[in-house]
Amino acid sequence: MPSERQNRSFHEMGKQFGSDVLSLTFFGMTFVVLNSATAAADLLEKRANIYSNRLNPVMLASPQLIDLRGSTGLMNPSDSWKRHRKIVHSRLNKHMVHVFRKQQQYQANALLQRMLSISHREQSLESLELELGRTIASTAFDMIYGYPLAVADDPFLLGQMTLTANLAKAVMPSNFLVNVLPFLAYVPAWLPGAGWKKTALEWRKQKDHTIGSIFSWTKTQIANGADDHSITATALMELQQLGYNQDDADEFAKNFSEALYEGATDTSTSSLLAFLLAMMLYPETQLKAQKEIDSVIGQDRLPTIEDRANLPYINALILEVLRWEPALPLAIPHVCTEDNEYRGYHIPKGAVVFGNIWSISHDEKTYNDPELFNPARFLDPDTPIPPSFGWGRRICPGNHFAQEMLFIIISSILAAFTISNTGGESVEENYLLVEGEGSSLTYRPKPFKCTIKPRSEKHSELISNVE
Repeated sequence: MPSERQNRSFHEMGKQFGSDVLSLTFFGMTFVVLNSATAAADLLEKRANIYSNRLNPVMLASPQLIDLRGSTGLMNPSDSWKRHRKIVHSRLNKHMVHVFRKQQQYQANALLQRMLSISHREQSLESLELELGRTIASTAFDMIYGYPLAVADDPFLLGQMTLTANLAKAVMPSNFLVNVLPFLAYVPAWLPGAGWKKTALEWRKQKDHTIGSIFSWTKTQIANGADDHSITATALMELQQLGYNQDDADEFAKNFSEALYEGATDTSTSSLLAFLLAMMLYPETQLKAQKEIDSVIGQDRLPTIEDRANLPYINALILEVLRWEPALPLAIPHVCTEDNEYRGYHIPKGAVVFGNIWSISHDEKTYNDPELFNPARFLDPDTPIPPSFGWGRRICPGNHFAQEMLFIIISSILAAFTISNTGGESVEENYLLVEGEGSSLTYRPKPFKCTIKPRSEKHSELISNVE
């Protein structure tokens, strides 16, 4: 089992063996990797009845460790899981996401103003990640908890950032041996070599405090009549109407809201970082996008979601970001619930199945010159849309919200700023930047530096005057 950049390693293994289906055994566990759109659809969609369970990494799910058993993302299909999904769908389906557009636009404008204030200096990956993450988090906090995030060092935000980073590391089988040898969960933390368990218990304590504190804040707002719009408030009302007692409703809503926050933030930030990197490396593509915005909207205002239908190249660019470097390169793994056969392969019950989104999105038969960032490929309506949000019953229920958020932020940045490469890296070094770090579930490019400057003095004034 490769320990880093597994998506690329599996892609190369598939080419080496001439197969889009790979099977690996690691400490007695069977892992199946699906490297093609056909294989992923055949199993994860057409056989969703037996391929919709989730892998529960012991580091995350064990009550002896981090204990995230109530999270939607770790639940297997059940009545509780269906209720989680139903609540999310009722607020974030394509007919309801308009409710959040005002907040999305406000946060995009706030991002532009912060970027303007630091445009005089070179930007690092770390600083960009903080700014982009803050923007996504601000929208998520308001949407989910009704909480107005105002400052970068807000304790709720810092807690969530730490929690997100911890969970992304804990979920990887290669990071913690307990994920493949479950009995290790019962090893005492004081034993020599059990430092990983001390880490798990520290992360659990941090998780409980982070989730509990923001949920308590929202509960207080609800009790004071100050919150009737957040998804948490809606969930609590629905659960009470269904007859849940207070403790059970609180536990359900607390875990549900945290899972929704995690799903809404980390992957969106990842996609935005990939966008900035692409604009830095492909200035001619950036210029094409800016010309479309100028021709359709002009330079006297910023884009809004209502402009989306009139900006085909911007929409194609966003699809290309999602294809070029998927936020979840290996998706979130599924688990097979019964023995079955596929193309002569025996897939045993309990096999962990990865849909390799990165490999699918870099299939040379589907996408010509896949390593090249080329939005024009998606101007052809016959070009397949990359499976960025998953498959079947486990497809991301917030995908409409995420797509609108990406559109507003990306189109606003392109309208107002020019992103430039200041690192002077060679082509080979730039390729390594794109390749990314490999020890987490979500994609992150390797550290890079760039400048983000207003396109003109007129654009500076436009940014300064937005509300």
